[in-house]
Amino acid sequence: MTTSIPRFAAVALCCAAGVLPLAASAARGLPLAASVAGAPTVADRAPEVPNPVPVRPRALLGPVTREQVEAAAPGWVQAGVEAKPDLAAAHALAAVEPGAEVTVLLGTWCGDSRREVSRLWRALDEIGATAEGGAGGGLPFTLTYIGVDETKQQPAAAVSAAGLRFVPTLIVRRHGREVGRIVETSPHGVEVDLLALLDGKASGLVTASPDARAAGGSPQGAPGAVQPTDEDLVAAVLTGDRERFGDLVERYQGRLVNYLFRLLRNADDAHDLAQEVLVKVYQVLDRYDPQYKFSTWLFRIAQNAAIDQIRRRRLKLVSLRVSDEDGEGRDWDLPAPERGPYGDLRNRERGDAIQQAIDGLPWEYRELILLRHLGELPYEEIARLKQMPLGTVKNKLFRGRQMLKEKLHGFLSD
Repeated sequence: MTTSIPRFAAVALCCAAGVLPLAASAARGLPLAASVAGAPTVADRAPEVPNPVPVRPRALLGPVTREQVEAAAPGWVQAGVEAKPDLAAAHALAAVEPGAEVTVLLGTWCGDSRREVSRLWRALDEIGATAEGGAGGGLPFTLTYIGVDETKQQPAAAVSAAGLRFVPTLIVRRHGREVGRIVETSPHGVEVDLLALLDGKASGLVTASPDARAAGGSPQGAPGAVQPTDEDLVAAVLTGDRERFGDLVERYQGRLVNYLFRLLRNADDAHDLAQEVLVKVYQVLDRYDPQYKFSTWLFRIAQNAAIDQIRRRRLKLVSLRVSDEDGEGRDWDLPAPERGPYGDLRNRERGDAIQQAIDGLPWEYRELILLRHLGELPYEEIARLKQMPLGTVKNKLFRGRQMLKEKLHGFLSD
């Protein structure tokens, strides 16, 4: 069963918003007749200035910034002022799993690009994040903006890589693979639909445009089909459609490996343990309680498996392969530095006591202690993984250490 996420056909709707000429008489207010006695003739009146034809913003090409776009197309600023994003979704964007990359292909000349992207920028303004995101910009993911021309042919490299046909298009990628894209008109608001793609609640094509659906379709199912939720897939597996578990694997395998790598600090171990976790999840899938998020349940199983592996790793003996006189290899186990038999005994006793004390902590403290002192994760990474404020992580770790100190008072004082 293939677990790689297929590359989606590019689908995005073109904004070819032309300017229709107005009828000269209506635009200029010229009289239909000037034969009324005493009425001034056209020659008697001062020349009238025709209404100006709206000027289309020039097309910016290639990588662009928000500042460049708003300078070239001032109408984008007003569109942002008028936008009313979902603030709950905006704040949730700052708490998604880190590591995603969002590429926004836009046309500075395009009304749909102006509406969607300006609304996204307004949402980011509301939470104090920058348009580019990233760790320095208040977001756990990055945003890159690329301007295209009205023919959607330039810049050629970017257009070809995205398979672009329409704008705007927002492409979400994780681990180099496309998760999904928002095209032309977001069904629920761009910040809401972007959150769904980043959270794994949606994938494939997300659009409210019939033209975009017809042009590209969805990677799974019919064009524009609503993607099943995790809970839908679990229910399908439990009712006999075992192939749907492959959809869950595709949805979470990359994220799972990345998460385990942060705990284990070894890529091979992370890949191996991810497979073991997925097998275990499949075996105990009937124990899943759908009132909780599937992702939370999955990553709790993964975290427990990683902690168990870290414990086993710490207990392993260090071995050296040496050759004896006959040239045969044999293993020599090297014990840890010791202070005599009594010292070894005390070390084992203290180790057992520490383990028992850790196991006796409430989960909210035990988990952070293990992540910090066994997983050796920095405070900032624990905060991102647990979606907690950094100060909360530090306070809980301090309290957890105090509780351990109280439990181990007899061992630490002699």
